[in-house]
Amino acid sequence: MLQKSKLLVVDDEEPNRDLLSRRLKKAGFDVELAASAQEALRVLEREEIDLILLDYMMPEMSGIDLLKILRATQSQSDLPVIMVTALSDSSRVVEALSSGANDYVTKPIDFPVALARVQTQLERRRQDRDLKVKAERLSLAASGANEGLFDWNLENDEIYVSESWRRISGIDEGETIDALLWLERLSEDGAREMRSNLNRWRYDNAPDQFENEELLRQADGSYRWLLVNGTIQKNRAGLGKRMVGSIRNITKSKTLDALTGFGNKTLLVNRLEKPTPGTWLLLLHLDRYKRVVDSLGAVVGDALLVRTAERIEALLAADCRTQGKSLPFIARLTDEQFAVVIEDCADKDAIETTASRLIAAIEPVVNIDGIALSTSANIGIAMAVGGGSATLLDAATALEQAKLAARGKVMQFEEKMRGNARGRMEFENDLRVALEQNQFVVYYQPKIKLAVGEVSGFEALVRWAHPTRGLVPPDLFIPIAEECGLMVPLGNWILREACKTMKAWRNEFPERTELEVSVNVSAYQMKDGGLASRVREVLAETGLEPHALQLEITESVFIFDKKETMRIFDELTAMGIKLHLDDFGTGYSSLQYLSALRFDALKIDKSFLKKLCEDEPAFDLVKSIIGMARDLSMMVVAEGIETEAQHAHLLALGCEYGQGYLFSKPVPGEAAREILLRPKIISHS
Repeated sequence: MLQKSKLLVVDDEEPNRDLLSRRLKKAGFDVELAASAQEALRVLEREEIDLILLDYMMPEMSGIDLLKILRATQSQSDLPVIMVTALSDSSRVVEALSSGANDYVTKPIDFPVALARVQTQLERRRQDRDLKVKAERLSLAASGANEGLFDWNLENDEIYVSESWRRISGIDEGETIDALLWLERLSEDGAREMRSNLNRWRYDNAPDQFENEELLRQADGSYRWLLVNGTIQKNRAGLGKRMVGSIRNITKSKTLDALTGFGNKTLLVNRLEKPTPGTWLLLLHLDRYKRVVDSLGAVVGDALLVRTAERIEALLAADCRTQGKSLPFIARLTDEQFAVVIEDCADKDAIETTASRLIAAIEPVVNIDGIALSTSANIGIAMAVGGGSATLLDAATALEQAKLAARGKVMQFEEKMRGNARGRMEFENDLRVALEQNQFVVYYQPKIKLAVGEVSGFEALVRWAHPTRGLVPPDLFIPIAEECGLMVPLGNWILREACKTMKAWRNEFPERTELEVSVNVSAYQMKDGGLASRVREVLAETGLEPHALQLEITESVFIFDKKETMRIFDELTAMGIKLHLDDFGTGYSSLQYLSALRFDALKIDKSFLKKLCEDEPAFDLVKSIIGMARDLSMMVVAEGIETEAQHAHLLALGCEYGQGYLFSKPVPGEAAREILLRPKIISHS
């Protein structure tokens, strides 16, 4: 049932009050009466009135005075007022309307006219209240969703904003919001883009919807990222006349790394724009991260990043507690890069010590889902003396030099490094040219049957015969080839050359039926997906028997995408190719995978042989590896044999094959052929 509207009739003459009251009640209204302005105010204090019929002429306080009091607190839509005045007094009508009356009726009252005007004002009030309720609901919903509302009149640039808009944008209540203020608070690029959009929407063509990310400056000089979206109302010509929408603060998602909670590149650059004296940037590159992702997938890679972030933060937090300082700013820039901003430090040696300690904190093995992961890092350091982008470039330049120098290296930026950075680019270009012009050569290191000293085969190892640099070792160009996407074509070239050479040697020495060649396969070749078909093509092209080819695959390769790895391995073994697990124990070993993927041989990394003769735990570890391989029906090859004592210990432990400088370093193809002319190799001094 609809509630009756309640009217208040204010008139000092009782006959007028009674007559009007009776007719209004008959029309379906509830009516309250007041004989004076003072009494009317008392009624308003105790009753909820929907509309007032107010006589102009009253003693003590006139109707117009009461109207002014009412309008000081209640608008025309909150409380409609219809003035009752004499027909001939037009000046009073004008005064009443100017003072906030909604309408007027004249005496003697024509009731049908008065009733129509009352109903009209009540309907307008109802509509205004409905709109207000809807606006409040929308504003409340937007506030709950952390959004602020705005209504921009594109024809006069007046802008209405909600309270939540001000809170989100950071603009104070006292500031008048208009187009000029909005544009002034935007970044330079953002203001330029907004002006361009406004001109297009007003004078050319306006879209129905819009969405944009804007950088809004705060009073303290900082910035907030806002997501602005909404609808554009158009006139008949299709041009924008009104823009209604909302804003949302997206600063956190734009400036914080979701995985680690650290800052991102945007926040880092802003942080370094106006550095204080003694501010340093440490740029850390996480080694082998890509290999982890390629091998084990993004989930494990993310877990490694989180553990690394925790170690970085723990070390810095411990230092801060000791020194009584606040935690330095930490950012994650890319999948492999972290940044640390250390302030108020004049000692560059202390900064370098901190960097070295960060690397040491990262290096210990991490166990994730039963997989032992080891990694390292390089760090480039730069003092923040210019803008954020310039400092970041200096630190990145130092980082590149550290990566070229050695794993785990720390380098501080020096001006001469700018030339070195250009040298890195030239090195990459030279690498591409080397592939095109066949500047690479294959060296061969013999594998020996340890018990008898006979050569059983060779491992193919690539070198770069640079026209001006001379012979470049693989540890200098292989990482760059991987970064530049050249590892797959380079790996294919090595495979072809090694197979072609081995076929020639087997033809020349037919009595050496066991002669084999081992070729290293990179993670990039495995992930490329075409490894098996490429091997098949090369064997057909060179005529090499499949059983004479061994593919050496590191642990980091065989764990990625187990199903796909099994499929590739099945194809290769079906061809008769032998698979060797290279560098065992240095990466991501899992005995489950080791047995499931059916390797023919296991290669013990040279790092395990260094302390074989003087360290009992090292001896026991090698013994365990050999025993495990024997249980899995795998041959064992020891890498890096350099002394007769190591040779003797390996023989005693039952290791069948080995290679290392004790027998021969890697040599060019012709020198390797001469080795085959000898019946045995016992040692090479």
